[in-house]
Amino acid sequence: MKDSTIYTQTIENNIIAGTIKITEHEKKFYKLHTCYTFEKGPDGDVVEILQYKEYTYFIEDFTKTYWLKDIMSYIQSETAFSGFADVYGKNIKIFKTSNTAETQQMVSKINANFKNYYYSKNGVLTSQSESNYVSTDYTNPNLTVYFIIRTADDE
Repeated sequence: MKDSTIYTQTIENNIIAGTIKITEHEKKFYKLHTCYTFEKGPDGDVVEILQYKEYTYFIEDFTKTYWLKDIMSYIQSETAFSGFADVYGKNIKIFKTSNTAETQQMVSKINANFKNYYYSKNGVLTSQSESNYVSTDYTNPNLTVYFIIRTADDE
């Protein structure tokens, strides 16, 4: 198995209140693949020596949640879609704030948790670390939120 990522995103849309809660979970697995060394044996032949079998040595586990309000105020016109249809398809909606003040109005809350796990070649957890989102620096006047939602195709 190659290095891999499991990614899920959940969007809870409250149409009446005009709010959206977006939760993203991403788990990345990093593997060291089987390693052999080659040495000259006692009879002169090359001998293959297993150093270690493939194992997962590192896992990153991220969960981020964004609570957004009054999102319909930030929907962009159809002209904003140019260039995105090739990537996302025809049925997309683009939402974007123009500056930091609008971003602060739209984003009501953010949570994020980042975990790292390190393993030995025997599969034993050797260390781990964890950090959490603390706050956003809103001193930049041009801080924007930009996201695209792809709706179901009509086809």
